[in-house]
Amino acid sequence: MRFFDTKQLVIDFSESRVTEKSSAEYYLGNTLLLVLLTYYEHLFGLSNSGLLFFVECGVVLVVSILGVATCFRANGGADGRDFMLRANCLAFPIALKLNVANMMLGWLVYAYFPEVIDYRSFRSPALLDALLTFVWAPAFTALFFWRLAVHLRTIANSSTGSEQRDVPIPASS
Repeated sequence: MRFFDTKQLVIDFSESRVTEKSSAEYYLGNTLLLVLLTYYEHLFGLSNSGLLFFVECGVVLVVSILGVATCFRANGGADGRDFMLRANCLAFPIALKLNVANMMLGWLVYAYFPEVIDYRSFRSPALLDALLTFVWAPAFTALFFWRLAVHLRTIANSSTGSEQRDVPIPASS
């Protein structure tokens, strides 16, 4: 895997030396960078970034690593085809649906949390809010990778044994 040497990566691609396994490594690298950048942004934007925040970040990183590995295996592993193409294309509609669901649930929690959770029903509503937030990101991350793996497995299973052949197109008369 090339971390900084873009020129060499271009050469690797032009000489078809980027394998399915290394494409999964690049996908994992991008995923981890996005997670870290998101948490880095929150770290410097939040006034309450205690231990639970760092534990959540670690949990999301672990879920992401396991998720990419599961998706890679679902696509057929090193013997699979087009992991990057499939994973990136499928990720968009899955992430879009999950973001819509996330926003809807977020607005519901925002609107109704103070009505349901107060000092009469819970000793520490702030702790309950922090725990809910702690579960939220790992749950949506796991849901994303689960749906992605299901779709990748479906594609891999449908192409197994029925490799596409180049069928000549009849010439028009």
